Amino acid sequence: SKRIDIGILSADEIFSGNTLNEKGLLMAAECINNVYDKMIYRYPVYREDAINFSDGTKDDGTDKPEKKFGEEDARRITKSAVVADIYSNEITVNDERKAADKKNSEIKPTKKGDMIMLPIRFLKDGLGIKISYNNADGKITLKGKSKSLTLKPGETGAELNGEAFTLKETPIRYGSVTYIPANAAAAVCDMSYFISEDILIMYTGNVKENELEKTAEWIRMGAAEK
Repeated sequence: SKRIDIGILSADEIFSGNTLNEKGLLMAAECINNVYDKMIYRYPVYREDAINFSDGTKDDGTDKPEKKFGEEDARRITKSAVVADIYSNEITVNDERKAADKKNSEIKPTKKGDMIMLPIRFLKDGLGIKISYNNADGKITLKGKSKSLTLKPGETGAELNGEAFTLKETPIRYGSVTYIPANAAAAVCDMSYFISEDILIMYTGNVKENELEKTAEWIRMGAAEK
């Protein structure tokens, strides 16, 4: 990049009318580079009370406040997501509340290690996943729209569409209820998942992790107000 020794320059030397000339542009860029201790690759083209850059952006020298994440942002995510809270016997699917277990209102998602576990019956009744049991070997097969997952309680090894798949935690049975880890549920639903302490969010598309964390905080805050 081209650099100059700024020294002391008069207005006539750096302006052509109301516009910075080449020497003025270089001087302004040099000043900015010195302030930020790095090279700025956008040359300012006019200065009045702000610098308008050649790419159309503007810098008036003030810090821009970060947009506050609110209910509208959270609902943008939850309207196409599955949200589970280990303290609730309801799980929301696309913002619609559904029972974690239709046969037992006491059943809630649970946590094992760092993984949230979902009642397997919820996948059938709440998400439309087809479930079949093989009594001979104890394996369970879950079939979604495009994914098929075969697993066995007590084992982390599984098969997803015929290929090896590792569960984050072993499926467990409490009485008559079988729980499977969130990564298994997300896989068979062809979704991604995010866990923030007691909250599970299964979602589709590209969502930033900080937005998911803020959504979890919003959900947690709403639960506390109930």
